[in-house]
Amino acid sequence: MFGFQINRRNFYGIAAALAFAAMIPSTSLAQSCAMPTASDFRIDTLANNSTGDLYENSTTNNGESGNYGVVQIAVAPNGKVFIAKMCSGQVRVFRPGVGGPATATLLAGAVPTHCDNEDGLLGLVLDPNFMTNRWVYVFHASSSYTTSPANADSGKPHLLTRYTYDSTAAAGSQLKNPKVIMRFSRMIDSRAYHAAGGIDMGADGVMVIGTGDDTSPHSSECNSNNAAPILWNDRGCDAQKSAGNTGSLRGKMLRIRPIAFPDSLTPVTGIGTTYDIPPGNLWESIDQPAFNPNWDPAFDTLSKVRKEIYTMGHRNPYHPRRDTRSGWIFTGEVGLDMSTPTAYTPSRGPEGREEWNLATAPGFYGHPYCAGKNTPWRKFVWPSTTWNAGSGDTALFNCAAIQNVSPNNYGIRDLPPARQATLFYSDQSGNGDDSYRLGFTSGETAIGGPMYRYDSTLVSSVKFPPQYEGKIFFFDWSVTNKSSFRYINIKPDGTLDSGTAATPAFPAATLAALPNGGYIDMRFGPHDGAMYLLRNNTGGSAYSGFNNASLYRIAYKGTIDNSCYTPFVTTVGPGPLGLMRPTLRKSLTSFNAFANGMVTLPVGYRKVSLYDLAGRQVWSHTRANAGMSEVVRVPTNLGTGILQARLRP
Repeated sequence: MFGFQINRRNFYGIAAALAFAAMIPSTSLAQSCAMPTASDFRIDTLANNSTGDLYENSTTNNGESGNYGVVQIAVAPNGKVFIAKMCSGQVRVFRPGVGGPATATLLAGAVPTHCDNEDGLLGLVLDPNFMTNRWVYVFHASSSYTTSPANADSGKPHLLTRYTYDSTAAAGSQLKNPKVIMRFSRMIDSRAYHAAGGIDMGADGVMVIGTGDDTSPHSSECNSNNAAPILWNDRGCDAQKSAGNTGSLRGKMLRIRPIAFPDSLTPVTGIGTTYDIPPGNLWESIDQPAFNPNWDPAFDTLSKVRKEIYTMGHRNPYHPRRDTRSGWIFTGEVGLDMSTPTAYTPSRGPEGREEWNLATAPGFYGHPYCAGKNTPWRKFVWPSTTWNAGSGDTALFNCAAIQNVSPNNYGIRDLPPARQATLFYSDQSGNGDDSYRLGFTSGETAIGGPMYRYDSTLVSSVKFPPQYEGKIFFFDWSVTNKSSFRYINIKPDGTLDSGTAATPAFPAATLAALPNGGYIDMRFGPHDGAMYLLRNNTGGSAYSGFNNASLYRIAYKGTIDNSCYTPFVTTVGPGPLGLMRPTLRKSLTSFNAFANGMVTLPVGYRKVSLYDLAGRQVWSHTRANAGMSEVVRVPTNLGTGILQARLRP
């Protein structure tokens, strides 16, 4: 197959917004549309751990301690809730109306996975056509791995696997026909932390996967260098090999579209066979002067940029979410284990900063060079084991012009200007953070929540009201008193007002009625519009009380007034796949039938370039006059396989 993915920047983002505006009936905002009160909500306990179904102890965790147990949920259109358990790989299913909280979940099956450090079953999501095809996607560490050679970039693969769910089969045997959709490496090292986790998938079939930087956060393991993990002589302590490396899929938010091949087939895993690359990923923009003025062809080529990458420069992006209508991707970003900016002498950089990031377009988010509002870390002097104690660009990273010169980097050298965190918070004061805007001042594990989209046609007695339309939810796993439960007041252009950036997600009495604990996931039910919450522990510490994992639902029982519905229509962003950019796919036979194949240059575009899947340019055509559309003939000597086209003004 020849595939052309045409990049028409800006135009389709506007077209998508206009299209959605046209699809939704116009409504006026009523003057009495206040946010709900505590009496409008009800907390339902759907499943708890009284029978041990949601709990994993140190035995089932292979002796590991820490953040294990339940990690993510997926809510089906029929009301079933799929629950992923990290170390055992179990997928349990909450069945509405079956038993009480102690007996409501059933073991669907166990995904073969390896659990150590932060590896295991990391996330799951349901196919948008789940009620027809019954496909469940899981992101997990492979149970088959090697332990040598030390510090190698292969041997411990992470997999995206598709299962077919069969509810008629016996308990424990309901996950069938495993198909590996995607595979990529994880470093062989006992200090390979930060697996990240969580996947999301929109109605248009586009999936986002959060991956961690595969790097130790512990000072004791990295010669007191856990601040800015750039210890070049130790791969386990150098995130430049991953988060800052365009050739690696670690420390990224990946954006792909699984191919819907039948269960009877088992294609070779890869681009064009088990998944496609949606238009608009990082590779399309990274060599453009307006996007990356630092690009140097002497060191930088597109063959060094993985096409699955949407955003890079992430430490541990946890539970990324994607809004289908806007195409926006947003996530929590777990910050460094560094309490103060003066913990070392000389000072090496800012304190640990938790971030919440909104990506309306592809980009580079700074790690491991910059944090928060682009506060830089100090440079490491190679090959010695000292930090530069000077001042200015000679000692501090220039966040606008990062060069990844680590010997562990096999991607491009010259990175795009780093993007500031949308919001960040820490335990420090006077550092310009957003704690006062968020309304809480502590926490160390930022987690992304969903955006609520109100459906006026959904018949439900528990759906959230239209006042929550377009609100993006956010929380911190380590803040066990729920004070971090917020929704973010984002504007249609993806920016925030200068004042308060977030509002308590619910009235105080509603939050008080919700049991304390470390909450790890939240979703809205597609069938009822209520919020589903997964608690993976209780107790005064986020690392205790795993025997009290539970599934809750926050149901709205107040009055619904459709006149309060004002659609949240974004003015930036790629939009949904179908409206964002057309994908033109024709077979070789079709190309021959059309005079060896043709591609159209629209008005305003002067150049079309074709690339193979390794990012190598194989053909281009440039015209002098872009004032009219032109049909360009594609040569026949390009061979077979998938090609991608990029249009340029």
